[in-house]
Amino acid sequence: MGDAYRTLLLAQTQPDVLFDETILRHGLEQYTVLVLPEIRVLLKEVDERIRAFSERGGLVIADPAFKQSYPHMIRFDFTGLSMLNEETYQNALTRKAASLKEVLEKNRFVYPVKSTSHDVVLSTCQSGESKYIFVINDRRRKGEYLGPHGAILDAGMSQRATVSLDRRTFKDGALYDVLARRKRDLKHEDGRLITDVDLPPGGGSLLFWSPIPIERIQITAPPKARKGTQIVLDIAVTDNTNQRVPGAVPVQVTLRDGALRVNEYSGHYRTEKGRLSLTLPLAKNDVGGNWHITVKELIAVRSAHASFLVE
Repeated sequence: MGDAYRTLLLAQTQPDVLFDETILRHGLEQYTVLVLPEIRVLLKEVDERIRAFSERGGLVIADPAFKQSYPHMIRFDFTGLSMLNEETYQNALTRKAASLKEVLEKNRFVYPVKSTSHDVVLSTCQSGESKYIFVINDRRRKGEYLGPHGAILDAGMSQRATVSLDRRTFKDGALYDVLARRKRDLKHEDGRLITDVDLPPGGGSLLFWSPIPIERIQITAPPKARKGTQIVLDIAVTDNTNQRVPGAVPVQVTLRDGALRVNEYSGHYRTEKGRLSLTLPLAKNDVGGNWHITVKELIAVRSAHASFLVE
């Protein structure tokens, strides 16, 4: 089972682990591919759900020892790797993952995100209409510490990986390198958006895609406020036409009082649907005068400044 899961990861799928109870409670409607590694026995009710899934076009992948058959089903052997040393095992696993990836694409499986490198693991999270793409470097070699024993590949290797996005999923929008804090250039090729990513040893990259580009920060604050009350600071991340960037965008908020001391409500926050509403209580013994708020967005590094009078 572990070989199958690692193969699926290196084949750049994002697998969920399902139990009988999961299938019976939630069904399989949200999936297009179901993998059955090392499965020998199925509950009758689960078998019926899988058959219905296959009959409506879902792809079932099972190992050669699986006795049942379904209308839309292929055989794939996930076993036979565990007795090898780690270097041979990793190379065999990478080849098997590449073979599985080819099988999936021949069976009309569309990768929303994929890479030409077979030792890159991809994972996508969604926030609203925006998506975060984790690109993880799994290229390794024998290191000086444990490598001579052959049991583990303990030294990471850098690589440049090509990552492509399916345009039916991502369409028009902007892609950002979150760690480098810059917008990435994209090439268009065969219905996909292409970019190259430099991955450090044992590390990775985090990409952020949004249908609305990050271009402006807007801060709305009252012109004045009284001590002993509270005010609401409204922060928006938008494009140049004031459309809000959907999803979660990290921002750093710095508040300074009339003596330019940093207020305790300064810190890191995130927007939701392009907006952050920050309630700021003003104590009766706070320093009066002009207070300042600076907001820096932490993906494309846009910033804005505003001030208000505290009496």
